[in-house]
Amino acid sequence: MGRLDIIVTRAHLSAHGDSIDVDVPWGDLGDLPVAIADLQTQIAAHEYSRVSVASDQLGLVFLDVRGLPLTDVVWADDQRSADDAAWCNKKFPEQWWIDHIGETPQTRHGITKLSWLHRSEPDVWALIAHVCGIDDHVRRLLNESSSANGQISDLVTSAEFVTSMGIASRGDVQIDQDVLALIDRDRDWRGVFAPIHAPGSVVGSWNGVDIVI
Repeated sequence: MGRLDIIVTRAHLSAHGDSIDVDVPWGDLGDLPVAIADLQTQIAAHEYSRVSVASDQLGLVFLDVRGLPLTDVVWADDQRSADDAAWCNKKFPEQWWIDHIGETPQTRHGITKLSWLHRSEPDVWALIAHVCGIDDHVRRLLNESSSANGQISDLVTSAEFVTSMGIASRGDVQIDQDVLALIDRDRDWRGVFAPIHAPGSVVGSWNGVDIVI
């Protein structure tokens, strides 16, 4: 199980920075909207200049076409994809993977989680419209322009997420279609992953302050 923080940074930073990390008390993804609403009552917005979200490991969220979660978070330390990591490494030699994503697939990589879900949960797989990190999902929920019915247009992601997924090289941070085709050649992958934004980009607003990726 990963740890998830919403980080609120004070408007007047000290020389070494001044922020508060707030653990989000949630049991499953359905608890997040309530947890975020509770957080709003704890923080005076005018005291802060920006809000960001951080998890201590990759946490994958699978969303339907409305932007609603289809499963619980699948964390990087979930070992159900061990066989899939081995399968990926058997499909192509080490150098192929290094050329495409800069390293060989490991259980911690999201690409192995995609393989596991495709293999073990075909009914869920058929409903997936978007794949994102838990950080991305929470940023979208925080964003004031997101609607209550699951509007997906505010979903963005980071270069860190796509490289931790094992679907892009660290050199160019472009999603590798050959890697995705290995998992599901028949799927139209366009739009499955959100637009990539640079670190520090403002990607929305919460309580009148910037949400920063």
